[in-house]
Amino acid sequence: MPADEKSEPVAEASAVGSGAPATPSASAPQAGYWVEERPDPGLARGKYAWPDWGIAVFGGLIVALGVVHLATRYHRSRKR
Repeated sequence: MPADEKSEPVAEASAVGSGAPATPSASAPQAGYWVEERPDPGLARGKYAWPDWGIAVFGGLIVALGVVHLATRYHRSRKR
């Protein structure tokens, strides 16, 4: 890669291989701004990523099972 290609502005460098015009559009970031890539929020990271709704369903199931367990124990203790 020649040295002059390394020093190209971001808008021109990204348009070189894509065939897009070198001028940035109105929606493109202006000069001097950084585009920061962030990881997925919360528990959507990691080896086994789960969506928000899946975590909510799983948590609700655990709570419901706990309530049923406690209600069953209470009912059995009142029977005796």
